[in-house]
Amino acid sequence: MAAENRRQEPAEREFTGRRILLLGAQTPQRRVFAQSLSRRADRMGGRLQAAEETEKICGEDLVFLFGMIRESGRLAYRELQSVLDGLKRLEQEPPKAAALLTGTEVYGKRYGTPRAVREEEMGYVSHLLSEDTGAFCMRTAEHMAARFAKEKGLPVKILRVFSFPETLGGEDGMERLAEQAVWGLLYGTDGEAYNLPWEPGAKKEETGERSALSPVPIRPDFGKWEQLREERRLS
Repeated sequence: MAAENRRQEPAEREFTGRRILLLGAQTPQRRVFAQSLSRRADRMGGRLQAAEETEKICGEDLVFLFGMIRESGRLAYRELQSVLDGLKRLEQEPPKAAALLTGTEVYGKRYGTPRAVREEEMGYVSHLLSEDTGAFCMRTAEHMAARFAKEKGLPVKILRVFSFPETLGGEDGMERLAEQAVWGLLYGTDGEAYNLPWEPGAKKEETGERSALSPVPIRPDFGKWEQLREERRLS
């Protein structure tokens, strides 16, 4: 009864009664995210269906396409192929909205003075080094999602997650991440990338002296996300 009488947030009203489907790379992060969505559905009184697979995507469905590629070598390229297959499927069966979930590893190696990094500021990633394969494949997935959005009209956004899922505060942190991801899926601009906010202090900063030749820790800038929230609040 409490769940029924509780005032719904705008995003909740948008996805009440709809399915949220998960496609893409079969990773541990995807399974954790699916569990978080299911718990969120339970808190809403079961009005949200989160499913791993479906025979057909309907026009009112919402879709998360997992592109968090943490493998290296051939395994990374295999996961990339599953993301590209997902994009092709979305082209054939367009949903109401979709979001490609990647990680801030796409920024690669950056040097100089540490500062918050905006979505368009890419560092160095080698397509030849095994350790960089995951980041390179995530960049490729993002590029393809942006092209599908701008050239084929696919309603897909790109959401970058920082340090998923180890430092997000357990189940509560994962549910907050799920809520933010659903909000970005609904209200983000198609073809655009956004850094999803993370809990302040969730990741320990490096201490001590650091060589000027060493890459700096990646710290995402959330200005674009905050601007989107403000524009949505005023609209």
